[in-house]
Amino acid sequence: KCSEHGSCYLMDIRYKTEKANIVIVNHSLLFSDFMNENNTLGTVNYLVVDEAHNLLNSAAQHLGLSVSYPDINGFIHSMFSLGKKYQNGMLVTFKTNAMKSPFTDKKKEDLVRVVDDMITDIEEQHECLETLFKTIANYAREANNYGKIRIKDISKFGQFTEDSKKVVSYLSLLLEKTELLVQMMKGISSDRFTEYDNQLAAIEGISERLFEIINDLKEVQDPDIENNTLWFSTLNVKDENYPAGVINYAPIEVNKILPDLIFHKVKSIIFASATMALRGSFKYFSTNLGLDNLKDVVINEIVVDSPFDYPKQALVLNTTYLPNNNDPYFSPQSLDLLKRIIEANRVGTMLLFTSYKDLNTAYESLEEVCYKKDVTLLAQGKTGSRSGILRDFKKQGDAVLLGTSSFWEGVDVQGESLSLLVLYKLPFQVPSDPIVEAYIEKLEKQNKNSFMHYSLPNALLKMRQGFGRLIRSSQDYGVVLILDNRIKTKEYGRYFEEILPTNIRYVQNPEQTLSNIKMWFGKIK
Repeated sequence: KCSEHGSCYLMDIRYKTEKANIVIVNHSLLFSDFMNENNTLGTVNYLVVDEAHNLLNSAAQHLGLSVSYPDINGFIHSMFSLGKKYQNGMLVTFKTNAMKSPFTDKKKEDLVRVVDDMITDIEEQHECLETLFKTIANYAREANNYGKIRIKDISKFGQFTEDSKKVVSYLSLLLEKTELLVQMMKGISSDRFTEYDNQLAAIEGISERLFEIINDLKEVQDPDIENNTLWFSTLNVKDENYPAGVINYAPIEVNKILPDLIFHKVKSIIFASATMALRGSFKYFSTNLGLDNLKDVVINEIVVDSPFDYPKQALVLNTTYLPNNNDPYFSPQSLDLLKRIIEANRVGTMLLFTSYKDLNTAYESLEEVCYKKDVTLLAQGKTGSRSGILRDFKKQGDAVLLGTSSFWEGVDVQGESLSLLVLYKLPFQVPSDPIVEAYIEKLEKQNKNSFMHYSLPNALLKMRQGFGRLIRSSQDYGVVLILDNRIKTKEYGRYFEEILPTNIRYVQNPEQTLSNIKMWFGKIK
């Protein structure tokens, strides 16, 4: 119906998608499309899911909802906004087209009156939207948990309930009048209204979006805490007065949702990933994805051996002499060791952290030694974007890069640009993360050991992903240095030993660590 349909880039892509034999999309679009009845990709008969280990997190994220001030405010502004000189938005365009259309003055007056009423509502009541998301931001900040607070009992957050009900009333008023416009439009002949199809589609689109937002807000006003996680968080903005709150709501388990949403609708699926299996078994992956309960479905599993010769290509060291990871002396002693390693070995070095707090501490500590040695220091969230610092890291060849969660996987640096990989701590998920905390509680209620059923398997999979950053081809050589001594001191440490593709060499002091690294790189050269 759009007049630009023939030259629209998006429509062209969708047309090609419908005709294509193979379509490549990310996990986000995949879930979005199945949730919207395949209205973008069309019918999918065969599906290949790469990086399938991420499907669990992707599903939890996309099967839930996230609502913030920019989301709703941007939408309202697309309806109506007041610039310095002019009014803008779909309502203004609709009103203009109505005024110049050749139908009765009475109908024009009725349409314009409804539009003007909506504009008045937006101008007079829009402030309640800011109030709601400022309230949410305050809750999240006061929790002092990295800008997040999990809601276990919504009745304890009365201000949120009160503010959100005001927003629902405001948006419901707009929805009621939008639906009235739709009905009035349908009583007008299409040839008597300028750009009738476009205007009707725009108003119907507003109605659908308002309905979605209202439903989302009503859902979190009376949340199903038993099966979902509700938490408030904040956007990363510098202005403290900005309504930075975010409402997050996600299913705790996706294994009961995915079969009907995707698996039963597709003839055949291949899940591919370097880290789906643990100790040769796919049980953890299958159970959490809901594959183990599929009936009348044939499931084939295969573990393919790596083409790399890890014992020859990689040296793995663990510093058993460092304090425990939660000891206050762990950080200063670890960073002193890293300074000595950087001074003694000018090689491409990647340090992987499990928190920004540790990364920022390391950045401040390593700045001086890197400056003195004329070594480029790159840090996620500090010196550039993820893609930017990764590009510089590859280009430099001997830089030091500090990264957090997103660098543990999906990073491919071949050659000397990455020769030393440092894993600062074992990658256990933060137990206070809302989804993690809720899932652990659910397992505990089922009398299951949450550590063995969830925390440990997740850490093992993440560990394999992190380890996999070093050896990316048969020509790669390097050292993996694990600073966390729990591999040696804890009973569960043996699981980490088992999932690594080569043996760990345990070192007893800094000198032994330095000499092992020096001898390895000397041997390679």
